Amino acid sequence: MARWKYDERGNLVETRLYGTDEQLKEDKDGLAMVRLKYDERGNPVEQRYYGTDERLKENKYGVAIYRREVEFLGKLKKEVHFDKNGEVIK
Repeated sequence: MARWKYDERGNLVETRLYGTDEQLKEDKDGLAMVRLKYDERGNPVEQRYYGTDERLKENKYGVAIYRREVEFLGKLKKEVHFDKNGEVIK
C-alpha cells in the first residue's frame, strides 16, 4: 500500500510504501520512501530515496539523491547524482 503527500501547489512531495502490518516496506529495489522538492516554477529539482529506517538509501543504480537545475521554460540544464553519503557520483 502506498501513501502520498502533496504540497500546497499540488506537487507530490513524498511517497511511502507500507505492508499489511502498517510498517514501512521496501519495494523490489529495496526502497521504502521517496521525497521530492520543486523550484518556484513547480519543476522537480531534487529526488531522495530512503529505506525502512528513513535513512538515505541508494537505488539500484547507486544513487540516493538526484539534483537538477532547470532552465526557465522547464528544460533540464544539469543533473547531479549523489550517493547516500552525499558524495557526487561520476
